[in-house]
Amino acid sequence: MTDENGQVQPTTATLIRAIGARDTAIGAVMLPAPDSRVTQAAGVCRVAADLFDAVVFGAALSGRQRLKIVGFAAGWVC
Repeated sequence: MTDENGQVQPTTATLIRAIGARDTAIGAVMLPAPDSRVTQAAGVCRVAADLFDAVVFGAALSGRQRLKIVGFAAGWVC
């Protein structure tokens, strides 16, 4: 996710922030959830988001980078 100088490209940094904001929002719903249905729904959203990440990144990347990122995204589901 970094270039040869170790810098994160602006478009990549934006994507990282967006994923972080999404995951923070889902977590914020899960913590104070008034009942288990809300917690379960938020959990389903989180799992779906992580699976979607694995599929999208898997389709967009190649080689070693694909294995690394898809493995990381799929790891959160487990």
